Amino acid sequence: MLAPINGKPMPPVKLSKEENIQGWRAAKESTSSEPSLPDFPHYISASYDNLLAEMDCTLREIPMVYGFAPDEWNPMTTCSIPKKANNIRATDQRSITLLEAQYNQNNKWYGRQFMRHNEALHTIPKEQTGSRKGHSAAITALNKVLAMDLLRQRRQAGFLCSNDATQCYDRILHNVAMMCMLRLGAGMAVLTSLFGQLQQGIHKTMTGYGISTTTHGATNRKAAGLLPYQGALLGNGMGPVFWLAISVLLITIMDAQEHTSIFTAAISMAIPRMRCFMFVDDCDLINTATDVHTSAVSMLPKFQLALDCWEGCLKVTGGGLKPSKSFWYLIDWKWNGTNWSYQTKEESPGHLTVFDNGHRVTLRRFE
Repeated sequence: MLAPINGKPMPPVKLSKEENIQGWRAAKESTSSEPSLPDFPHYISASYDNLLAEMDCTLREIPMVYGFAPDEWNPMTTCSIPKKANNIRATDQRSITLLEAQYNQNNKWYGRQFMRHNEALHTIPKEQTGSRKGHSAAITALNKVLAMDLLRQRRQAGFLCSNDATQCYDRILHNVAMMCMLRLGAGMAVLTSLFGQLQQGIHKTMTGYGISTTTHGATNRKAAGLLPYQGALLGNGMGPVFWLAISVLLITIMDAQEHTSIFTAAISMAIPRMRCFMFVDDCDLINTATDVHTSAVSMLPKFQLALDCWEGCLKVTGGGLKPSKSFWYLIDWKWNGTNWSYQTKEESPGHLTVFDNGHRVTLRRFE
């Protein structure tokens, strides 16, 4: 079994009746779940009866303790919602999977336990600010602006590449996500249960004419000799935790390959290292010159290697970059005799490329 990087595995699963009651009462009655099974109001009501609450707690805990996925939780229904208002094109819809209420509560509960464990041990890099308490996209944006201010003040060359992962949650490979969570202390039995449920799910589709009677996934794929469906499924309460665990490994690899930026604090003279600015799957790779005499053009091959490393790591997890939503900046300076200004594309030529369907394409460059 893969040992945790911090040497401290999470404690064995123990879901108390009090936690079970608190979890259901904090849930909203309007929360949707698999239509063919008891819904959230059913379990919320049961949480007000001690005997029913204790029975429910036991039924939720046993699969996580012994590492199996109950057949009763297999039904899953997929519905589509528009990504943008007044746009009903099928290609522009977002698919949400309605999961069994108890199973999804287990996902949310164990996701919180996992986050508490790793926040206490400080194993999550400061660069990843998504899916974490006390962090926000606004703070990430502020940090990026401050980093660019430091380059401007020091007249230091650098690069910034904003990239977006393609279908981040839908393309997560289960074995990769499991190993990433195991290295951060998660238990094998509980992961076997939670991921096993995803792999043996029996999927139906909700349409304007009702819910389909034809199903797909699980036994259908097994009979056809196909692998189980991958991905976290949008609507899964632990989906953000899957991706966070993967991103921790990606950032660690970037650090090991020395694709980092170095800044020097003005007062303490501390030398903080930054690999990127990241909020969930939106990432800004940053690379800076080691001194004010190094030009950005001379660093371009190294930054291309950093981008290739990031893209390669994403592909190993099942994902990839979306060129249409990715762009970059080359930052360098010139002195005109009276003041400093940014160099133009003509003065610092260069381009970056990423793979798209097996071919390299050039990313948009802004100034």
